[in-house]
Amino acid sequence: MYWQSVVDAHALLTVTWHVLCLTLAGCSLTQIVPIQMARVSQTESYRQTFSFLASSFSERDRNQDGADITQFQNQRIDKVFSRLLGPDNWQTLKDLYGLGALREELIREEIFVQGLTNFTIYLDPLDHQSFVAEGMGRYFLIREKTKEILLSGDFQILGDRHFIDELDRGGLVVNVRLFTSRIPRQPTYIHEAPLKYKIFIDTRMKQDGIYAIDYTKRHQVYLAQDRDGDLSGADMIGTFVMSQTGQAIKLIDFRGINFLRSDYEKKLRENRSRGLGVN
Repeated sequence: MYWQSVVDAHALLTVTWHVLCLTLAGCSLTQIVPIQMARVSQTESYRQTFSFLASSFSERDRNQDGADITQFQNQRIDKVFSRLLGPDNWQTLKDLYGLGALREELIREEIFVQGLTNFTIYLDPLDHQSFVAEGMGRYFLIREKTKEILLSGDFQILGDRHFIDELDRGGLVVNVRLFTSRIPRQPTYIHEAPLKYKIFIDTRMKQDGIYAIDYTKRHQVYLAQDRDGDLSGADMIGTFVMSQTGQAIKLIDFRGINFLRSDYEKKLRENRSRGLGVN
């Protein structure tokens, strides 16, 4: 009994010591999690429609004497789709279907984009309050009444740096490069277009460090001038909604940041020194 009591006391002391180390702020034992454990990867499907109603035009356009709203709609649709798809590809669609029919179906949201995307969030190993979001996807421009695929292509979510406080404010603006690659049975010209997506974030659990995409919102699509500009210089051309399938389990959970390793700057510096042959 005596030796059993000694063993039990020693075991209790050992457990207490480890618990104390794990709870003390700054204890090195707490920073044991490699950075890749904080990565978040999600797959989403979405449906995007375009904004060509009268309400989407500027006040200046609507107030012009004798303004023909159909003319303005045609001009705006021409401008947007020439930039979005490339002028040659857009001309092909107009030749096939006619601008008038395309205009009416776009306004009624009967021509829309159906897409799939996969994106990943990587925390910065040197600054755990910032992250990079990047990904890729595929899209199809669909004509509802005939179920035709008018064209298809791919897109890339560019790997820009963001900060967690952007999530706190309820929105994240990502740069996207859109590629047009195929009009069925027609010559197609490769074209790239710069877009910005404003994705709204559910912040109801932000005090706990937990976020999610807001699946109840219509996220916004902008035709951008360049990658570095903000939304004030971009042209909003539509909105999209994401499928709510599996939304309850798609969480962005940053509660474990304090447990991430903090020695990456040292490791990277040592690696650079070895590469340069510095002893």
